[in-house]
Amino acid sequence: MNFQELIDAYTERLDLYLSEIERVCRLSSEERKLQMPTSPSYLNEVIIPVYELLAAYMRKKRRTIKIPNPETYRPIKEYYRIKVGLQTVGGFSVPDGEDFSIYFTPLKSALPIGNRVKIENEEQLGEIIYTHLRNYKEM
Repeated sequence: MNFQELIDAYTERLDLYLSEIERVCRLSSEERKLQMPTSPSYLNEVIIPVYELLAAYMRKKRRTIKIPNPETYRPIKEYYRIKVGLQTVGGFSVPDGEDFSIYFTPLKSALPIGNRVKIENEEQLGEIIYTHLRNYKEM
């Protein structure tokens, strides 16, 4: 799947949410309480679905990626970390401004060890992770 589809759906929902917030802010305080919309979640609408697609792809390659619990999963030092087994292999960058694209950075010992790469789909991400795992074992 092209990750841009997830990002486009999220940004569309975010735009609708912001428009609805503007509308609700013009209401009286009593009406506002009743009509406050639910905000979209980048984690639930983009990051977790990307994890699910990646996990399915990795299963085909006999690797396991645990899908994080959205209730407790948070970025650490600007990254949504990705683990293969117990090893952190990299992370997705936290969105910057209005750029909601998926960027992957390889990590070792919680530090970036490579360049940030824009990710388009689970195959590309899976292959980058495999390359990183091979290189990690050689280090």
